[in-house]
Amino acid sequence: MKRHTLVVTLSTIFIFGQLYSQFRSERRLFVSAQGEIFAPNVLGLYRSTDDGATWRKDNLGLSQSHEITAVTQTANGNLFASGFFGQSLVDRGVVRSTDQGTTWSPFLSKLPIALAMITDNGNNLYALNFRRLIYSSDQGMSWKYHATRLALDHVGDINNMVYSPSGYLFTSTNWAGLYRASATKSGGWRRIAKKQLQVLTHVAVHGTTLFASAQTTINGQPQRAIFESDDGGNHWERIIDPGNLIDPGVELLGIHPDGDLFVAWGEKGFRRLTKQNGVWMTAGIYDGDWGFPADIVVSLNGTLIVGTEFNGLYRSTDDGLTWIHANDIAGQSDANMSRDRYENIASGHQSQFALSQNYPNPFNPTTTVSFDLPEDALVTLKVYNTLGQEVATLIQNELMDEGDQEVEFDASRLASGVYYYIITATDIEGKSVLFSNSKKMILVK
Repeated sequence: MKRHTLVVTLSTIFIFGQLYSQFRSERRLFVSAQGEIFAPNVLGLYRSTDDGATWRKDNLGLSQSHEITAVTQTANGNLFASGFFGQSLVDRGVVRSTDQGTTWSPFLSKLPIALAMITDNGNNLYALNFRRLIYSSDQGMSWKYHATRLALDHVGDINNMVYSPSGYLFTSTNWAGLYRASATKSGGWRRIAKKQLQVLTHVAVHGTTLFASAQTTINGQPQRAIFESDDGGNHWERIIDPGNLIDPGVELLGIHPDGDLFVAWGEKGFRRLTKQNGVWMTAGIYDGDWGFPADIVVSLNGTLIVGTEFNGLYRSTDDGLTWIHANDIAGQSDANMSRDRYENIASGHQSQFALSQNYPNPFNPTTTVSFDLPEDALVTLKVYNTLGQEVATLIQNELMDEGDQEVEFDASRLASGVYYYIITATDIEGKSVLFSNSKKMILVK
């Protein structure tokens, strides 16, 4: 087995499109009032009309390739999608469907790309684009600035935005905490709960209760935890259940219609928490090789659908007892791949390219990345931050032998946070790509 010692060198190679195309996952899954499920990603907008069993790509009535960043629906049933709709950075905006996604209008309006787009449970639209909140009261035909800029250094800080029936909008950010703005009164964003909610990954709302997964300081150590607020975000309490809910990999995934919480623990699984007599308890533990759960929704028929960072979608029709890899969002079933993998393991021969999760993870400051090559190949392995900026090159176009490989990554010069490592393997002549995959790692110092 080959071992490579890596000396990290930093570089600032930033291509605008990579901010989205490299790391976009099945995040922000959306269930319409009619029961259809939408999955926006770098390849476009995918829709399922059978609880996630099958998916098809909507071309949105456009001839150019497109990348969808957000989907939402107003109270009158109209659907809206925001994203890139062509090869140029100016080809961005919002399209609308008045027939549940069967057909889509051309551009309603061109606007800076919306990193998040939601409604106020009525017919008003709100969107975040490059730290500015904009809104539309005429079904997307025109947009106006609503609030002052978020105090962020870069757009990659924005995670998600939700609307609370209390009349406020809440935005979670990676390094700048939680922000709140009035949905009805023009004004600025105000950061809230500065000491408790330091680094956020997700904010969600159920009724008038807010939930957030955030990094906080517990016993003098930075840890991740889940918080809830019953007063519009003014005061927050940390949720404590028998599993302790303190771990660097803890992340809020979503909320069941009955109010239960889905909480992820790193890459392998997640838990369902329910509140009984004012106390949160573990109601279910779901383990599996998810590859970092990123989002979860519940269909109108009760089907659970999990979107992962890089392993596509999983669905369960029996409340999480069994799971099926529903689709890899490109419309390909993994049935044959699973059968081949079983036969290869039985014979002791590796005939599949594979990228393993780094170990340990989270790590400080070194970790090991392993991968399998079924044949000799030219390999490139790089690390990126959440902005899509390349921060380290582990292997650069190196001819490597068939078999198990591993490389040690020393991140002592990097700051704490989430990073992504991407492998690309081509044939020995460098003419065709044989394999490409990505995974997430967490550096905690």
